[in-house]
Amino acid sequence: MRTQQIALLLTFCLVTTLASAAQAAPPDAAFSAWVAGVEKRLTPASFSRDLKTKAELQAFRNEIVSVQLAVRSTEPLEPFEVSCAASTGGAERSFPCEQIEIRYPGFVLVDEIEGYVSDPLFEKAPERLAANSTQPIWLTIHVPKTAEPGVYQDAIQVRAGTKAANFIIQVRVLDFTLPDLTNGSFYLNIWQDPEAVARYAHVPLWSEEHWKLLEAYARDLAAHGQKSITTTILHDPWRTQTGNVFPSMVEWRFPGTWRLGEEGKFQFDYTVFDRYVQLMMKAGVEKTIHCYSLVDGPGHSPDCDIGYRDTRTGLFRIRHTTVGDEWYRHAWAAFLPDFVRHLKEKGWLEKTYIGFDEKPQEILTGILAVLKANAPELKITLAGGSASQESADAGDLTIYYDDLAHPEAVRQLLEKRRGVGPTTFYTACAPYSPNVFLYSPLWEARMLPWIAWRHDLAGYLRWAYETWPDGLWKQPRFHWHSGDMFFVYPGEDGPISSTRWEMLRQGIQDYEALALLRKQLAELKTQPAKADEAAKLEKAMQRAVANGIERDDCEEIPDLGAARVRINRLLAEARSEEHTSE
Repeated sequence: MRTQQIALLLTFCLVTTLASAAQAAPPDAAFSAWVAGVEKRLTPASFSRDLKTKAELQAFRNEIVSVQLAVRSTEPLEPFEVSCAASTGGAERSFPCEQIEIRYPGFVLVDEIEGYVSDPLFEKAPERLAANSTQPIWLTIHVPKTAEPGVYQDAIQVRAGTKAANFIIQVRVLDFTLPDLTNGSFYLNIWQDPEAVARYAHVPLWSEEHWKLLEAYARDLAAHGQKSITTTILHDPWRTQTGNVFPSMVEWRFPGTWRLGEEGKFQFDYTVFDRYVQLMMKAGVEKTIHCYSLVDGPGHSPDCDIGYRDTRTGLFRIRHTTVGDEWYRHAWAAFLPDFVRHLKEKGWLEKTYIGFDEKPQEILTGILAVLKANAPELKITLAGGSASQESADAGDLTIYYDDLAHPEAVRQLLEKRRGVGPTTFYTACAPYSPNVFLYSPLWEARMLPWIAWRHDLAGYLRWAYETWPDGLWKQPRFHWHSGDMFFVYPGEDGPISSTRWEMLRQGIQDYEALALLRKQLAELKTQPAKADEAAKLEKAMQRAVANGIERDDCEEIPDLGAARVRINRLLAEARSEEHTSE
């Protein structure tokens, strides 16, 4: 109840704040520019009375950090240009401008607040600065693995007609290195929908044009820390819940109309499945392969429609089955042993899991009987549903966010699962907060990995990376909240990133920084003389995490940036203690 009250209060505060901003008058200056902060989601009505033009931040080597700027004018100004230049000015060095990516958040209409918010990050600048409409500017700074510790300073100049604004971006690079996110400890599992890429690009499904685009999406997922490959082994395993079909990556073939008892005539073509897995692995996404599924999802339905190609007529046929019936058992008895054989040939069996989406235990019990009888080597992955509370032995388990309101039960579950496999959490169309909807404050996206850390979870799952509804650009909302179905937008040559996607990555990097600190403290604990100091630093880390994610009311929203600075400071203290002679 307390969690729901806080969520409703925060949602109310967000809506009323946006409404107030829309009615308020901007500063009197005809042209204004300021550092907006990446935790803020800007609207056309956004303004600031603090016209600070210097951004100061910290980063590790191999970290990607963001800065958000904003400009506004009472009159239209063109042309509009943003440029980067080295600006040592008191700093020892600067980053080459090619390491500073400049993008321009665009505005999308969000029904829930009846207004526009910034989200997609376009590479091309608008031609003009519109009158009385704030223009955000998003900087993404790539800190090299080889960067020397110290202060780096660059200048960003904004020109709008005859007006100009000069920003100073100062990054203090600390003497720590983050791992590449694909090799990091955080387990990011965002489900993919390759069909949507072909549909929006107007290219044939699984054509060479489609595969070329998918390479760009795979690289983007890897760059944000994705660990899991989403595949389909059944036609439309989510029953067109998104308005479009998820086609199977394995083609089931049968000569004629399938008749019970003739399952030995089935043939299975893994061409698309293999190519998609190989494409994702080449990009660096290779920890797990999740296969959907042996039942239609999500929810309580036991239905499982078997789609297959009639090789005699070329027709695509569907046979309705339900979990445990005779047709169901015979179909999967034909497929599963062949699938295991194929996975062994490819060397992928240990990485592969059969996935289930919010399924209750009574349905899962029938499915597991079929799996055990025909493919006992295959592991399962569960996301939500009552089964997730009773399946501590699942190879890959994801619990729902609301379960975290019972920390002792989570602790006991993790104890049971020690050595079994990763345990993560997910958000979907709920809760209202924290989440990654288009109206969610950006700090919520960054907060999700911190929540995982606090509960000793391996990572985070979300059900949709690029499941775009038809008419996305005019209406980003489908059945669920705006933004619920996607993190990125369709571009000509690949994905268009979003402010939410970038902030989730920042949270993952924060998680990796926490992992570095935990490792440093573990090493300190091995030294008896340093055990007390290690315990002191560990408590300080816990306080920093709590201060970063706890919320009480509208006046006290989390400051994850400040919490990360404290973690950085603790890392430095821990290293100093480790190198201090006894």
